[in-house]
Amino acid sequence: MNKKSFMYWIITVLVIMVGFLGYNFFYSNVKLDANNDVVTEEIKSNSEKKDNDIFCDIKMITESKKDEYVKVTGFVNNVTEGKGHTFFYLKDVKSGAIIKVVLFRQENEKNTGRRDLIKEANQNMFPINIEGKVDVYENELEIIAKKVYQ
Repeated sequence: MNKKSFMYWIITVLVIMVGFLGYNFFYSNVKLDANNDVVTEEIKSNSEKKDNDIFCDIKMITESKKDEYVKVTGFVNNVTEGKGHTFFYLKDVKSGAIIKVVLFRQENEKNTGRRDLIKEANQNMFPINIEGKVDVYENELEIIAKKVYQ
């Protein structure tokens, strides 16, 4: 290999490396929501709790978010049960905002540990994470829980 070919090879490798490193540097911190839209800076600053998961503050949940999937963290209050369903209120760990959460019987039957964790969090006052769909029932915002974990 002559000197000129070697230089072209080195320049090509450097261009590829800079392109790869630059792409990873500029795009590695971009977060996308369920619709593959870029999450705004306001939401990111309010609620990043785990790597690659965006948690929102309960005070940001409004009727406009109906049918959207959300992740929230908070303290459990006022647990009640009826017809196999579990109802409780979740108080946001940062803002103190409160929202009603429903864990329907079908979800309880799939994994009874969720209901047990809710009761334990209520008794021992530790925060839990809830993932679910925002809904409005009898003019009250609520989250229909799909996942419950610590």
